[in-house]
Order: sequence, then C-alpha cells, then structure tokens
Amino acid sequence: MLDKKISSLCSTSGVYEGYWASPGSVTNIDVLSKTKSYTVFAMLSQRHLRWLGHVERMEKGRLPKDLLYGQLELGKRQEGHPRR
Repeated sequence: MLDKKISSLCSTSGVYEGYWASPGSVTNIDVLSKTKSYTVFAMLSQRHLRWLGHVERMEKGRLPKDLLYGQLELGKRQEGHPRR
C-alpha cells in the first residue's frame, strides 16, 4: 500500500530515473560531458593536490611546510576516542 503511494507521488512530482528533473531537461553531467569540463569538486581537489605537492617540495623551515607537517610542542592531546 505504501509503495503504491510513494510511486504515485514520484510519478507526479517530476522524478525521472532517479533525478529531480523533468524528462526534457538537461542534467549537469550532460553539460559537463559536452563541454569537456570538470565538476567544481574535481577542480578544487586538483588544486588542493597541486598545492600540497608544491608545499612538499619547499625547503625545510618555510612557514607553509612547517604548518602542514608541524607538531604541537606544548599541550597534551588525549588518546582514544572522544568523550560524549
């Protein structure tokens, strides 16, 4: 009974093959493939990896490298899983 209600709602709400779009609309995946472009997430991931490679090649003592690979000299970190 519930499955019939859900399927009737989905068929009237514009859900098309798992997408919240009408059958004639163009999806983001279609646009990206036609323009041979990448998603924003992929571009940001690529830039992040490029920056990390740049920092890795920096000489020792540079501030970005020290901040990325540095350790706390003062203070204490608790071991184990966090308390609730």
